[in-house]
Amino acid sequence: MSATPTHGKKLTIGFGLVNVALAIKPLHESKTRPGGKFLDAKNLHPVKQVYKTSDERIIGRDEIVTGYAAGDDTFVLLDDAVVETLCAEKTGRMEISKTVPFNEVDPAHLSSTYLCWPQTGSETAFDLLAEVLRGSGSAAVATVVLTKTTQQVILRWSEDLEVILVHICEFSNAIRTNDVNLVKDAASKRTVDPAMVEVAKTLLSSLEGTFDATEVEDTYGAALTEAISNATNGVTAPVTKTEKKVAAADDLLEALKASVAASTKAKVKA
Repeated sequence: MSATPTHGKKLTIGFGLVNVALAIKPLHESKTRPGGKFLDAKNLHPVKQVYKTSDERIIGRDEIVTGYAAGDDTFVLLDDAVVETLCAEKTGRMEISKTVPFNEVDPAHLSSTYLCWPQTGSETAFDLLAEVLRGSGSAAVATVVLTKTTQQVILRWSEDLEVILVHICEFSNAIRTNDVNLVKDAASKRTVDPAMVEVAKTLLSSLEGTFDATEVEDTYGAALTEAISNATNGVTAPVTKTEKKVAAADDLLEALKASVAASTKAKVKA
């Protein structure tokens, strides 16, 4: 029996009359580097959280209740049982409603991503779904209740990782529409010099390549781990900071032309 990831959330996905038992787990680590903690500067004792009211009173955790905003500085209390009845029922089922070309899905509508794998006994049906998604370039659109409400999710085959990934879709009303409209409106009132557009296209074309997620590493996390190790052993690292210098460009078009020339020269040298 093959090993599978631990701590996965078990679900059943349905398409037509086919049901597949699977599990999902967040694809990305929530904590990949050491974290700091508030300490007493004198004795290095951990500092406990203090709860303070708006009128400066200190209260304990057991004195706190959950209030829901009902207006400016106005809150109401709801019984936990009442709130619970408002939550969608967690059936543990993910239902596929349709398939769409994944390249037509704007990433602006996607939030967290989950890794997906079959539960024991559902490997054949799961592999069948994976093969269909892999060969078609399509994504399956489904609905599921993971927390308190029904959410739309997208299942698709990742050519890079060679697994099925599940993307949680943000609700449409979560997008900051007012801010988006402000940005669009401001952009519509500006014009771009066609000559600059052509040079900019040439510059971007000279930078064409393939995406590689390993090109950039978390140097901060590794350096922080090393600094903690050094501090534990009584070694103090020198404080150095590299100052970034940005060349000023009085003429945007000239800056673009110079960039194209530099990029072309670098390619020829390579």
